[in-house]
Amino acid sequence: MTTNDPVRDRKRRKRRALLASGLVLGVGAVITLAAWNDSVWGNSQFGTGDTTWNMQGTFDQGATWDEFASKDDGGTFLFTETALDLDPGDSTTAVVGVMETEGDLGATVTLMDPVLEPADSALAPYLEVTVLDRGTGEGPSDYNYGTVYEGTLAGATERNSTTVDPHGKRWYQFEVRLSQTAPQSVMGQDISAAWEFRAVSIDEP
Repeated sequence: MTTNDPVRDRKRRKRRALLASGLVLGVGAVITLAAWNDSVWGNSQFGTGDTTWNMQGTFDQGATWDEFASKDDGGTFLFTETALDLDPGDSTTAVVGVMETEGDLGATVTLMDPVLEPADSALAPYLEVTVLDRGTGEGPSDYNYGTVYEGTLAGATERNSTTVDPHGKRWYQFEVRLSQTAPQSVMGQDISAAWEFRAVSIDEP
């Protein structure tokens, strides 16, 4: 025969309640431990460094070098005196040099089509232009290392880039010839041409 003991029943219920509470707290503790966070950060920095690069030119075979950085501040070609008195078949020559002055980077140099005044000159197509690579020494070489530019003042039919080493030089010989087919209609005309040597830096020329 079972006898109900009210005191014993209360204690049993209390233990069950505590055990249940303990189980809940135990699960809660596991969840809390799994939620700890930790992070790792990495910092970075970017910039252009201390690299320096600059191009200069000379129009008097190296006697003077300067920036000549724009058309308005450009140097003057020292063409032979016949440049303003050309007859069909006559030609005139000049030597130009470029140099990288800082020593960190080399350059690729491309001779662009000239800017003409007047732009619509009838004389331009009859002025034949050949530009030769005269080497990389302290002065121009007599040897032809290749054709840099060929065409007329109206534009190139052939164009080849050259390279300049850091602290290096490159020399070019210009020859401008009045075509044998120049008509009488261009007699007494003259034209101005501004040439751009466009340089792009390279790590290793």
